[in-house]
Amino acid sequence: AFEAIREVGPEGHYLRSKHTLRNLSKYRQPKIIDRKPTSRWLNERKGLREKAREIVFKILREHQPEPLDKDVEIEIRKVIDEARRKRAK
Repeated sequence: AFEAIREVGPEGHYLRSKHTLRNLSKYRQPKIIDRKPTSRWLNERKGLREKAREIVFKILREHQPEPLDKDVEIEIRKVIDEARRKRAK
């Protein structure tokens, strides 16, 4: 990214930057969209809904969330404890 900043300079823009063009496809190409002709994807066994479902289950199966900071964990615990106290009244 530093190369792109140097390439563009203070007065330029990034729309035609080589870096932008190389990396933009990550964000503008949704993983679930099928760009094949309609006649081909209509005959496929899996539709977009099934493909999306597979992606969701893969994420749920494999995702490893970052652990919370201890301070955040303590604050969440305080909120939960307070809610339980109020509910018990």
